[in-house]
Amino acid sequence: MAGTLATSMPNPTLRWETSTQLDIGFDLGFLKDDRITLLFDYFNKVTDDPIFNVPLPNESGYNDI
Repeated sequence: MAGTLATSMPNPTLRWETSTQLDIGFDLGFLKDDRITLLFDYFNKVTDDPIFNVPLPNESGYNDI
């Protein structure tokens, strides 16, 4: 007979993590055949309610990700 057995209490406050992100880009070319170009990119991602944190080495300057 196959099955599963719960060995720990459930966590009623556990939720899915949510992420929002913004990515904006701008390209502009000047002169014949775009010899001078201007590029701008902005990216921002924010994650709320992470399920768990991954520790990072001290050399990175951050505690976790």
